[in-house]
Amino acid sequence: MFEKYCRSTIFLWLLLALESCPLMAQMEALPAYHFLAVNQQLPEKLLSGRSVILVQVEDNANPKQWKTISEEAHKGFVKAGVDAVAYFNLNDLLAGKDVTQAFSKELEARKIENLVILYHSRNGFELAVTPFVNKQKLLNFGQAAWKENANDLSYVMDRLYKDAAQSGLKLKNFLIIDQPEYFDQTNIIKANRFASFQPDLKLDKLGVIAFNAPKAPENIVSKVDVSKLESTLAGLNSLAENKNANLEQLLNDMYPYQFGLVDPEREENDIRMKDGYQYLLLRLKGPAGKLRLWMSYGNKPPGNIFSADSVASNFDPDEIVYKYYIRHIYTGDIYLGEVWDAAPVWQDALRNHIRQMRISLKVPEEQELGRK
Repeated sequence: MFEKYCRSTIFLWLLLALESCPLMAQMEALPAYHFLAVNQQLPEKLLSGRSVILVQVEDNANPKQWKTISEEAHKGFVKAGVDAVAYFNLNDLLAGKDVTQAFSKELEARKIENLVILYHSRNGFELAVTPFVNKQKLLNFGQAAWKENANDLSYVMDRLYKDAAQSGLKLKNFLIIDQPEYFDQTNIIKANRFASFQPDLKLDKLGVIAFNAPKAPENIVSKVDVSKLESTLAGLNSLAENKNANLEQLLNDMYPYQFGLVDPEREENDIRMKDGYQYLLLRLKGPAGKLRLWMSYGNKPPGNIFSADSVASNFDPDEIVYKYYIRHIYTGDIYLGEVWDAAPVWQDALRNHIRQMRISLKVPEEQELGRK
C-alpha cells in the first residue's frame, strides 16, 4: 500500500478521491479535509474510549446508502473492540462553520476520544482513525492518523482488527452496542434568533466568509507524488479563487453597504478587534430539512419559498441547498430573515438573502451601493 512506504508523509487523506467532481464542489466545507500525518499508529484510547464514525459517500443519489455501509462496518468495529457510540453523515458536520463547531461541542460533551472517518467512492473504501483533539474544527492540520484503503470494505475492517490486535493497546471496551446509532440533530442558535435584519448593518462593515482551499504542507517527503499533490491543490485553489471573485462581484452588484471577504480560518475575535467587523455573513450547505432544524425553523415545511425568480416552489427536505445568514460576532445573535430563502445554487441563495435584506431595511432601489 502507498502509505506503507510513506508512513511519515503529510497528505490529504482523500487526495485520490479529490479528482471527482462531488468533492471538488464541497471544498467550502474544508475542516474535515485538513492534511493528516499518516503514521499507521492507532490512537492510544481507541480500544478504551468512545469513538464516533463519520461516514461519507461520494454519490449522494441515495441518501440512505451511508447507513447501509454503516451497518456493515459496525460489525467490524465491534470485532476490533472499537466502541462506536454514534454514526454521523460526514456531510452534515461539513455543512458550515457554525454547524461544525456545534457538532464538535456535542462530541466533546459526550467525551468522545476518537474520530473514525469512513469514505466510499468509485475507487473503493478508505478508513482513517485519529484522535479527537480539536474541539472547534474536528481536525488539526497534520495530526497523526492510521489509514487503510481497499476495494472491499471487509478487507479494510479486517486490517483494522488485525492492527488493533497487534497494537499493544489494552482493550477496555466490552459493552459495545450491537447496532449503529445515527445522529443528525444540532442547533447553531447559541444566543438570540431574529427573523429580521439588524439596522446596524448600515453602519458596520460586514465580514463575508470566503471560500477556502487547503495549502500545501511544508514537510512533504520525496516518496510522495508531489506533482500530483501540487496539481490537485492548484485546482482547488483556482476553484476557490473563482468562487471568491464571483462572490465579491455579486456583493458589489447587490449589497448596499460596506463589506469585506474574510478568511474562514481566522479567529473571529481577531477579525472583530483588528479589522473592525461586527457581523459575519455565513452560509450553510446541506439537506433543506436538516438546515431548517439546525436553525430552529422546526419540522413544518415553509409556507413560502423565496426562490431565485421570486416564485414559490415545492419544498423537498432532502434537496441539497445553500442558506445564508448573518451573525453578530460578539453576542452570537443570528439574523435569518423573515422568509426561507435557500436555493440549490449558492449564488441564487445569496441573491435571495440580499434581496430580502434590502426589502426589510427599506433600501431604495436607486441607493448607491456600498463598496469595500
